Amino acid sequence: SAMTPKGVPVMLVTRPENAALAAARILAFADRSLYKSVEKYRLRKRDETLRADESLKRGKQNG
Repeated sequence: SAMTPKGVPVMLVTRPENAALAAARILAFADRSLYKSVEKYRLRKRDETLRADESLKRGKQNG
């Protein structure tokens, strides 16, 4: 665990890709174009995850 002073948030990100995404999301507060790009990426990853989940569910039904 990390101990920090009261009011100082901690962000722990262990994967480089996720760290870059976290930084982009912070910077996107001040950059509308970056916000749109980050949101597009997030939605694409969400859709990929949902498709993979459905594929796994179908596999379990057939297995």
